[in-house]
Amino acid sequence: MTTFSTAARVPAHATAMGKALLAYASPLSLQIIFCQLTRYTPQTLATVAELSDALHRIRVRGFATADRELDPSTCAVGVPVFDTGGAAIAGIDVQVDNLERSAVEEVLPALTTAARCLGREIASPGGTSARSAHLPTAR
Repeated sequence: MTTFSTAARVPAHATAMGKALLAYASPLSLQIIFCQLTRYTPQTLATVAELSDALHRIRVRGFATADRELDPSTCAVGVPVFDTGGAAIAGIDVQVDNLERSAVEEVLPALTTAARCLGREIASPGGTSARSAHLPTAR
């Protein structure tokens, strides 16, 4: 299994969280991503057609999956976090043993609930703004 630090940058097209966000990204953002597609494992979606089809399915289903696309031993399910205006501003995912329907159905309710709560928290007065959520506080 590959271990990433909390500050690691990983390619969006090869992760469940990344694809959940890309499904709602602007056409300009997608054009940039499409120019940078890299195959990390045999399962990585590394063509514009493959990724475009996957993003369409994500918008229809409301969740994304990654099936050993970045790490050959890792599967995940991810969902976008929307702000009050309907923009995808973050994503969350969870690693699962496999992507069988029962495994996805087991985690999806908790993921979608967490995403809704996070979206409300970010939007609430005094909540964390999306821009500052990842920035260290000044000391």
